[in-house]
Amino acid sequence: MRLPLALVLVAVLSACSREQEPVANQFESRVAEIENKARELEAEVANQVSAAEAEMQKDIDALRDNANLTINIGNDAAAVDGNQVR
Repeated sequence: MRLPLALVLVAVLSACSREQEPVANQFESRVAEIENKARELEAEVANQVSAAEAEMQKDIDALRDNANLTINIGNDAAAVDGNQVR
């Protein structure tokens, strides 16, 4: 009679330890998932920031080119006006 009772106790104790291990594993798995998602989001934000910076730089370059063109046209017009007046 004692042997079956001992086997039942061993089975119950092993079942308890098996339940706790998966909970710990689930927690670690969840932490890893969250960390991975955080890395993905950080990379996505970094890519979006880089794209926005590149677009802004393109706009800045276009504005500078237009400003330089306007200045050059103004200088050329002033030179022509200066030649005609004299």
